[in-house]
Amino acid sequence: MRYGIYRLRDFPAHRFEDVVATCLWAGPGSAASHETALAVHGISDAMPASIHVTVPRVFRGRHPGVVVHRAPLPDEQREMRDGIPGTTIARTPQDVATSSDPALLQQAVEQAITREILSRRQLRRLVRDTPKLAPVVVGVLADTQMSARDRYQTAAAWQRDRWQWT
Repeated sequence: MRYGIYRLRDFPAHRFEDVVATCLWAGPGSAASHETALAVHGISDAMPASIHVTVPRVFRGRHPGVVVHRAPLPDEQREMRDGIPGTTIARTPQDVATSSDPALLQQAVEQAITREILSRRQLRRLVRDTPKLAPVVVGVLADTQMSARDRYQTAAAWQRDRWQWT
């Protein structure tokens, strides 16, 4: 896999084994982040060309295809997902907002809200901590509310029409 990191032959390959190997290479406290974390969480259509990893300390390692970010990374902003250390779903949009395409960020926030992965409390904290995310979150919430209202009105009209025909 990488120099000094091995996978045993009798164990199956992991979908994100390159991400796991990169986090092991970066050392303790590191986590998959940015677009890589979006892919691990399964939100948005993120298919990063490079593996993004955040380390909470000085790290001088370089590897082709790996982008190393240096930032504080408290334990409450890290989680294991399918055996991969990564940033939490509440932290990931903040990272993505700093370095990615706004359309990708909007898609990620939209999917996290519609799948109810992010709670209202997490959304409030996200907007408070990263004010530039406010227009994205508000826009997605407005669209989501419109969709819910449209579904409700359609269902109500269907119920009303159904009772008229019976």
